[in-house]
Amino acid sequence: MADRVSKSQKWLIQGQVEYFTPFTMLWVALLNWCREQDDFAENNNTDNSIIEYLKNTSDSDIREHFTRKLRTLDEFRRNLGDLAAELEDTPLLNNQETRIDFTDLKATQRGEGYECSRYKFTYSENDIYDRLLDCIYQVRCNYIHGNFDPDDQGTRTINEKSYHLLNTLLREIIEI
Repeated sequence: MADRVSKSQKWLIQGQVEYFTPFTMLWVALLNWCREQDDFAENNNTDNSIIEYLKNTSDSDIREHFTRKLRTLDEFRRNLGDLAAELEDTPLLNNQETRIDFTDLKATQRGEGYECSRYKFTYSENDIYDRLLDCIYQVRCNYIHGNFDPDDQGTRTINEKSYHLLNTLLREIIEI
């Protein structure tokens, strides 16, 4: 008997959410938001320079919203914790083959840090913020350069959590 895909299997396949397109649109929204800021230098024309701008601008709206979400929004902490936990199992590499994850920001003492789903972070909000930006940038790079395996569940989890985190932050700083 030949392999057949049933109607229910076809519908299930059609119903799967794909995060590449919406993540890419969020990335473009982030780039344009940065370019609209008064203190954004004209020579910041690479994606990496935009991440550095966001990390080095201490009064950044996006940093403030990140801190507030980390302190108050359970869903945001859950997505951040799930991303961090998945990055321990599924490597996210930069172009130098260096792993990008949150392991050095993991709380080791009882009663210390932010409880984020399956992960517990230290109280270093700025370090967590900077690392999240690095992760989001590397997700973008891995998408664009074709380094992700779309069939890998870990990759899909990283993509989904990165999308939700970036979406939450952008919805705070860009009015629609």
